[in-house]
Amino acid sequence: PGSIDLPSQKWLEDDLEFRYWELQQFFNEDPVKWRGKKIEVFIYPNRAVQYQLMGSRRTLVARPWTHQMHVRWHYGSTALSHEMAHLFTAPFGSGPLKISTHGGIVPNLGLLEGIAVAADWPEDDVTSHEVAAALHKLKKAPKLLNILEPQGFWAQPAGKAYELMGSFVRWLYEVHGIEKLKLEYANSNFTE
Repeated sequence: PGSIDLPSQKWLEDDLEFRYWELQQFFNEDPVKWRGKKIEVFIYPNRAVQYQLMGSRRTLVARPWTHQMHVRWHYGSTALSHEMAHLFTAPFGSGPLKISTHGGIVPNLGLLEGIAVAADWPEDDVTSHEVAAALHKLKKAPKLLNILEPQGFWAQPAGKAYELMGSFVRWLYEVHGIEKLKLEYANSNFTE
């Protein structure tokens, strides 16, 4: 509390509420209503304090199974939308962690991160579709099927993996709609 002044607290509350509303429109879900309690948001003033309190310096984290997110925030940061998007997937995620899995067991990190990128789609910036198109044109894009494999997402450079999966998941959303995307997300089942 000593790291954030009262005007910033109000901006943070407004930012969280706005991003929650945006994600409700995308997912057609209400995780607060589904879970029966508000999302817990832990805001860290810097990497050192984050490391001291939670053990991570560089990564921002959302845990669908705990209904919590851990972030560093400044006004206008897109990290809130990305991490909150993970919490919006819990109602249709699979297994005890309520995330995308291969066969209900192994996390599908490509879909897990891809859906968060697809949900946090900036209208006034370069989109993941544009980044993916450029990577393909330059012949620098890894095969999408490789990124969808259980360990394939982390085998790629993060920038490429996040953008390509964000583009793919956004395409699924645009072509097939959110309800089919939810079915695909839960168990990585694209054949249905």
